[in-house]
Amino acid sequence: MIELERQIISPVGLIYTTADTATLMKVSVRTVQRLIRDHKLKSHKVGRVYRILARDIEQFFAQQDDSPEKRPI
Repeated sequence: MIELERQIISPVGLIYTTADTATLMKVSVRTVQRLIRDHKLKSHKVGRVYRILARDIEQFFAQQDDSPEKRPI
């Protein structure tokens, strides 16, 4: 079972910190920050921190599955 720092339940669904997103994606926090900076992972800035919706993480993985680099020739 994955141990998360904090997940917030809101009317729009689950909201994760960058650390929790990194844990879920099995990458480093810096990678999550880079994906956000490069506009590859949708996020919302709240004050000085970023929050990521669960649906945006799912959408990110769906886009990765559809990317041309992953398709067989």
